[in-house]
Amino acid sequence: MFNYTAEVVFQQTGQKVSIHQSYSGLDVFSHLKVDTRIHGTTAIVPVGTTIEVNDYEMLMTRVSPGVIRSKSSHNYRVQGTSTDNPFTIEQTVTFEECPWASPVPPELETTKMKVGRNYIIYDAAQQIARYAITSKVTPPDGEFNIERVLTFHDFHELDKNVFCVISPLL
Repeated sequence: MFNYTAEVVFQQTGQKVSIHQSYSGLDVFSHLKVDTRIHGTTAIVPVGTTIEVNDYEMLMTRVSPGVIRSKSSHNYRVQGTSTDNPFTIEQTVTFEECPWASPVPPELETTKMKVGRNYIIYDAAQQIARYAITSKVTPPDGEFNIERVLTFHDFHELDKNVFCVISPLL
């Protein structure tokens, strides 16, 4: 289906974390199957504290058919401290593009991802880090123009909340 890779570098310490995820479709319960591999090191954070990450935006660019990349810089803060800790994230998403889809117009080659309400905590009882966010993808100017998408796909009379998936005829 698709793959996701992220390289996270913490500038102050030089520590790095690599994340690779392979998504392979839905299981019999309609849950997305994913294999995740994480390698590297991060700073030690006291048990029971939370990591605070402010809301942020990043640009994601289609660099070739089936390849989307992003590089962005952010800060995190350990709860109860005043020190900002900078880090960068380089992300790549690879997937097989639909061979029947129309070419992607240049104005949709880059999108903006708005990430907010970051929630990061270590659950000591289950010995697991929990991470949740809300996100929204828009064109770089922040305005989602449904007519632009409809013209792009040559579809008509669609509700603004409907998205089409182009699939081959059987």
